[in-house]
Amino acid sequence: KISEIGVSKIIPLSTEFSEKMDLNVSRLKRISIEAIEQSDSMNLPDICETKKIEEILKIWDNSRLIFFCDENGGEHILKAKHLLTNFKKVAIFIGPVAGWSDSERSLFTDKKIFRLSLGENILKADTAAIYSLSCVREIMR
Repeated sequence: KISEIGVSKIIPLSTEFSEKMDLNVSRLKRISIEAIEQSDSMNLPDICETKKIEEILKIWDNSRLIFFCDENGGEHILKAKHLLTNFKKVAIFIGPVAGWSDSERSLFTDKKIFRLSLGENILKADTAAIYSLSCVREIMR
């Protein structure tokens, strides 16, 4: 679904509470190709192998704003509109089904982040991805 909406890169994260599974990246790429063909999109996202969250943040490009989707709360997406004048690139971090651990939350303190609330309901990861990407794309217009 996020391929249809338009995302440039997908990096599955390994976190403290992630389900331990082997993703079939080539299958995900085939599904993504079908989705963009069906939606008349021209942007095939780069789908990466699973990375540990610590690895990703260690090499993070600080010119990219992080929308950190946190089930413990955050700000409404419209409050982030003013930040986009300083950032041309953004990323959305969505936690695993069991949520972010306290130690993982602490990894984001020195990054350029916007703690994003996805509403009062706790969303499944796929729903959170669709919702957050749609919101971010809307405020970037």
